[in-house]
This record gives sequence, structure tokens and C-alpha cells, in this order.
Amino acid sequence: NTCLKALETADLEAGELVVIVGQGPIGLLLLQAAVVQGARVLGLDLMESRLALARRLGAELALDPRRDDVRAAIGDRSEGRGADLVIVATADARAIASAQEMARRGGRVLLFAQTVPGEMVPVDASRICVEEKKLIGSYSASVELQDKAASLLFSRSVRVAELVSHRFALDRLLEGVELAARPSEDSLKVVIRP
Repeated sequence: NTCLKALETADLEAGELVVIVGQGPIGLLLLQAAVVQGARVLGLDLMESRLALARRLGAELALDPRRDDVRAAIGDRSEGRGADLVIVATADARAIASAQEMARRGGRVLLFAQTVPGEMVPVDASRICVEEKKLIGSYSASVELQDKAASLLFSRSVRVAELVSHRFALDRLLEGVELAARPSEDSLKVVIRP
């Protein structure tokens, strides 16, 4: 539901080019929801296992910005303009500056990562003012989107089972919490079973 609300807040339209920075569980949910709504999605992450899953879940392209030419990939898919919407789904504040660069003039940057009160992030004011880019935040759910969210899950239009990478018995709670707090190459969502 929170991902659907984020895309609604960002005014996502079918056919738009969307870049999602961060392919953890939330980024992968955003990716699938955007694809269902007709967007062309590029996923960015530093972990190859997450990029592979992004491809399987519908990303047109999934790139590692340390080795791949992200700017060229976006340019090739946007006639050189840039992405219509860039979603920051990682807590790395450096991604916000990159997102501002990837968005086209008049495009949107959506901040969807966990933040803390008082956290300061880099914003290039000229990209907001001169290039008329919109900086948007979204965090909460919407009661009005509950039925749509349930429909996407029950129809398997959005696949969530693949996002659960580890299951731990209750007696291994600390191990599960540790993995969730410090993800490894092969971890996504961690479930603790009673």
C-alpha cells in the first residue's frame, strides 16, 4: 500500500521512464507496482543478486552504477532527456544527488527511504529551481488503496514470495534481526517463525 501511495503521490503515468535507486524489498515492490501501471523501469543497486531479481520482476534494465554507464542507459531510453521519475529507495544520502542528476528537466525525484528527524540531505537548488524538478516525499499508507494493494497481491501481479530470502525459527531471532539489520548479498526480507 505504501508503494502504491508513493507512485500516486509522484503522479506516475503509463509509459514514463522510472529509475529506482535501491533494489531491496521496498525498491522491488516499487518496481513491480510501477511496471503494473505501465512504466518502463530501470533498477539500480550494488548487489548483483538484487539486480538479477529486479530483471525477473520486470525491470527493463538493472544496473550497478559502479560498473555500468547509468547516464547512457537513461539517455538511450529517453532521447537524452533523462528519467521522468527517479525514486530513491535506499538510505544512502548520496543517492539523492544522483537522483537529481538522472531526472529530466521538469521531472520528479521521490524520496521513499527511511530517514530520521533532523537528517540533512544534499539538494542542488538549481536542479529544483532552474531545471524545474520536483522533490517529493512519501512514507505512509492510504486506506483508499487497500483494495488495490490486496488485488495486486492476490492476483500475483506483484510477487512478494520471492522477496522473502530467509526464514528463522524463534530461537534464532537474534540471527534473523542481525541479518535484517546488515543485509548480505543474498538477503532481502527476513521472516521469524514461532
